[in-house]
Amino acid sequence: MLLSEYDNLTRWNGRERPFYEVYYLKLNEPSNGVALWFRYTFLSPSVGTPSASVWAIFNSKKAGDNLALKNTFAMSEVAYHKTKFGLNLGGSILRNDHASGIVRDNANVISWNIGWRPLDSSIRQYPSLLYITPWPATKVVTPNPAVIASGFFEVNGIRYEVESSPLYQGHTWGRCYSNGWAWANCQNFAEDKSAILELVAQPSFGLGYLKIGQKKMRLFLRGRYNRTSWEFNGRAFGKKIEGRISTFSQNIIGITYHNPCGGKRYCYNTNIADVAVKLYEKKKGKWNLAHELTSAGTASFETVTSRPYQDL
Repeated sequence: MLLSEYDNLTRWNGRERPFYEVYYLKLNEPSNGVALWFRYTFLSPSVGTPSASVWAIFNSKKAGDNLALKNTFAMSEVAYHKTKFGLNLGGSILRNDHASGIVRDNANVISWNIGWRPLDSSIRQYPSLLYITPWPATKVVTPNPAVIASGFFEVNGIRYEVESSPLYQGHTWGRCYSNGWAWANCQNFAEDKSAILELVAQPSFGLGYLKIGQKKMRLFLRGRYNRTSWEFNGRAFGKKIEGRISTFSQNIIGITYHNPCGGKRYCYNTNIADVAVKLYEKKKGKWNLAHELTSAGTASFETVTSRPYQDL
């Protein structure tokens, strides 16, 4: 079994509560200025009946085209494996090398059928021991951080072909949501198509991963973020980064997460943000600019709060 498939195995045992588990994927089509973000989720609340949901967010640089949909299913409509990775949530399928699904409401529909060759390894944000200990309460892995995908997705009858496009797939699970966080990802930089940036943080502190060429860095992050921007800096041994993620309010979609421990969290998500990153390396006691990465309209940026903004 590939490590990416092992890190995708479903952790929920079907009984534990409170508990949540989320598989999330992101795909950009820069030539059309669009992106698709989709999620397969389990929610086992402290009080109430467990359920599964399939979500989709479509982002477009064309004003008014953004769309978010969610369908929820009873567990009687759900199948998943414990010894190999595979989900079927009401007919929407996720495997380590394939995703297909459909979400709809009375007026809109988003569907997708996408395949890729999975990676041999994953990005683990924590040391391996911390994935079997109670702390941290939320576990995060990235089984397929940048795989080449092909297929299509369709939004209200408009079909977008996916031909050798970079796809991101992550996995997280835990008992309760924290009060707030920020997450960002980009794997479509102009200067280096193999580069990967991933950031996850609470308001004052976070963790980052940056790959440029053969260099792979895990970073301790500091910075400040709000709904439309994130200024960050991070350090590793002999290296540091400085960067900024930004977007416009009209590119953001607000959705609601239900906390399995009770209450709600309010998510503000876009997948067409801009990002700029500078990497410095220390030599002979001086910091020297080693690499600069930029991406226009292909970064994911999500902030989550315990109180909603009133204008979204």
